[in-house]
Amino acid sequence: MGVHTDISSGQRGYGGPAFQQPFEREIERTLTPLWGLRQRASLFSISIGSLGQERTLALVRRALAHVGPTGSLRDGGSGLLYVGPRERGSDGDRRLERWVADVMGWTVFYLTNGCTGADVDVVAVHRWLDEISSADELVEPLMGRCPAGAARRLTVG
Repeated sequence: MGVHTDISSGQRGYGGPAFQQPFEREIERTLTPLWGLRQRASLFSISIGSLGQERTLALVRRALAHVGPTGSLRDGGSGLLYVGPRERGSDGDRRLERWVADVMGWTVFYLTNGCTGADVDVVAVHRWLDEISSADELVEPLMGRCPAGAARRLTVG
């Protein structure tokens, strides 16, 4: 079930800590004290058409930093980690995905005066913290390294 991180040695199953982005280390730091709790966590990868990584990350931070940690993922997407309440069942996950996509869509429209015409692409992974043992179990599905259906994609444009 994912790649386990040995915190004492820093060794990772896919090449060592050098491959872990600063945002991924922040995810690990944020979630480590919460392992074992029956709490839902969601990791989003957000890309916006032709805006590029830096501008997309700036927009994600402006729109969503109040919701949870944000940063760059190793695939170039802009990430958002959300740990918190939502409606029960998969409907809660879907509504959260829709909310993130809508907030980003409105942010892009507002801050670019409606000129970009860019689609907002949101990919999400949702897990119970008591069922995972590493941040990799949230990150890896976003990188396409897990079975189909592990991550959900939503495009708004």
